[in-house]
Amino acid sequence: MSCIEAPASSCAMRGEAVVCTTDDQQDVIGVVRWSNPMRETPDVDDLPVNAALITWSGSMSDDLNEADPRNFMRVGHEAFQERCVALRDALVAADRMMVFVPSPLHILSDAPGTRAFQERWSNGPFGILIDPWHLITEDMQDRREEHLERIVELAGPQAWGMRIDPAADPASRSQMLQLWATHRRSHAVTVEGSVAGLPG
Repeated sequence: MSCIEAPASSCAMRGEAVVCTTDDQQDVIGVVRWSNPMRETPDVDDLPVNAALITWSGSMSDDLNEADPRNFMRVGHEAFQERCVALRDALVAADRMMVFVPSPLHILSDAPGTRAFQERWSNGPFGILIDPWHLITEDMQDRREEHLERIVELAGPQAWGMRIDPAADPASRSQMLQLWATHRRSHAVTVEGSVAGLPG
């Protein structure tokens, strides 16, 4: 499914952005509300029918821009799993899905950790929106394309969707789209566009 990101104000929706289908219906299938789910309880009551809530995986720190070492340790991942268990029943009861966007500073910070999370929660109500370019850190730049491929190969097969960075090099975009087409699930979402809070 091909989708675009648009300002939430375009459909009078509370949030930073919405993810809409590119067909004539332009159905809202996701609402972006950046928050720290480790510290905040997400509000899903006003989401459109069948729309997912898209947010960060969160941090052990109150500051999402702070690299808290606990995010990369067992204590952080166990706390995140406990938080997901606490959120699960409310999401299931509301028939909603929460889609996490991995980030290098947060608990879901790399492809292997994201893949492990996907396998644990393969029956929902959580999903992953991968942005391969966003996961590239400074020490990965010398083998950038190799790392991009690994991210898609590991996290792509079970992902809710993949965001295509509009600022990425055209050759890199083309390569990632081809790789995504190989590994994605048939109903997975391809998202193009720029949203406040994400690079690009």
